[in-house]
Amino acid sequence: MIIFAVIFCSVVIYAQAQVPVTKCSTTVKVVKDFHQEQLLGDWYEQARYPSTLEDNARCVHTNYSPNPVTTTTTTPNPSPTLTLDPILSYTEFINSDTNEWTILEGNAIADPSEPAKFNVTFTNPKLTVPYWILGTDYSGFFVGYSCSVIKNVTGVSLFVLTRSFEPVQSAIDDAIAVIKANKLSTAELRQTDQDVCDY
Repeated sequence: MIIFAVIFCSVVIYAQAQVPVTKCSTTVKVVKDFHQEQLLGDWYEQARYPSTLEDNARCVHTNYSPNPVTTTTTTPNPSPTLTLDPILSYTEFINSDTNEWTILEGNAIADPSEPAKFNVTFTNPKLTVPYWILGTDYSGFFVGYSCSVIKNVTGVSLFVLTRSFEPVQSAIDDAIAVIKANKLSTAELRQTDQDVCDY
C-alpha cells in the first residue's frame, strides 16, 4: 500500500473543481533539458487535486504517443519529415458512480522555448489548458501542473503519475519532493484508486 505523507482533503472545492488561488505562481519550475520522447508511453495516476475532467475517477491511465506532423522539402524528390511535436494524450478511467469507462483525448503542443510546458486541447469537452511537467525521472514518476483562469476564477490542478499502477514508494516520495520544492500544497491531493483495475 503506497503511503502519501499528505492529508487527503474531503471538502468540496469550488465549482470548477480546481484548487483556487489568487494568481498563478511565478516561481514554479519545470524540468530542464526535457526529453519529450522519453515521456511517451503509459502512465498511471496516483494522486491529483480535485478535477472536473476526472470527477469520481478511479483506475486512471494515460498514454502519450507521437502525433506525426508531415512536411515536405523543396528538393526535386521531396520526402516527408516527421516530428514528435505535438503528441496525443489518451486518458481512460472508470467513473466510480456509474462504473463506466470514460475517455479523454487531447493534443499536446510544447512551447519550443520551454519544451516541458504544453498546451493541451481536449476534443470532448472542447477545452485548452496549460500543462507543465514539474519533475520526472521518465522511468518512475512525473508531476503534471496546470494553472488557468476559468470563469474569472484562477485555479490550480496537480497530478502525480507513475509508470506502474503499483509503484514503489520511492517514486511517490520523489514526486512529493518535487511538489514541495515548488512550494505547492500537498494538503489538497486526493489519492487515486488503482485497485481492481482491468489493465
